[in-house]
Amino acid sequence: MRKLLLCSLLYTATLHAYSQDSSDIDLPVIASSMATEDTNKFWHKPKFVLGLMGHNSFIAGKKVHLGGVRVGLEFNQRWRFGLGRNYFNPPVHHQGGTEQDPKFYRVKFAYSNVFGEYIILNNRRWEISCPLVLGGGSTTIAVRENEVDAFVPYGSVRLTVMDLSAVGYYKIWKWLGLGASVGWRNVTSNDKTNPQLAATVTEAFDGPNWAIKTKIYLGALWKAVFKKKGKQKTIDRGTIDSQ
Repeated sequence: MRKLLLCSLLYTATLHAYSQDSSDIDLPVIASSMATEDTNKFWHKPKFVLGLMGHNSFIAGKKVHLGGVRVGLEFNQRWRFGLGRNYFNPPVHHQGGTEQDPKFYRVKFAYSNVFGEYIILNNRRWEISCPLVLGGGSTTIAVRENEVDAFVPYGSVRLTVMDLSAVGYYKIWKWLGLGASVGWRNVTSNDKTNPQLAATVTEAFDGPNWAIKTKIYLGALWKAVFKKKGKQKTIDRGTIDSQ
């Protein structure tokens, strides 16, 4: 049993190291001190949340990957709040212009955000939550006329981002869940320095996002691998997700 659990953990780590656009990785880890009593008080023993995130999306019809990181607190196994940062990983490359006069664009996109996540259901078999992300950042576009020359700045636009999604897991075992997320990103801009570029970017950046995920519940994994019979200490739930 221990060999199976450890192999599963190593498999998740391997996905994180070698993931491509179609196999993204999300590694949030939730940890806290050992549990001593149960309570329904909202502020009782909030848990620290640290995560690496990622999902697929479309930008102007082109599939892209957004990576990110977040840090925050979980309250009463029902709410998570914190700060995050998301970005194109890698930057998006796009060819435009005409056949006689081609243009090669490189698009970078990054934004800082605050997030709130409501855990709708969390029982023996299912975990379902609904995260909302609100943020602000910018996109920077560079251009070159052939694939040999260096990119030169083309324009930059400040953006506001709202992302609402739903995340669900089915727990195959106490320590392993399989799931998916789906959501929608809405982008707006009040940048008056280049209104035409701002209008083009906001229209192109609106779109869906999705990911396939696996989750390892660290508390259950710890008890399955290391806990001895008769030992009374328990460890609060933690997770490792890959998507």
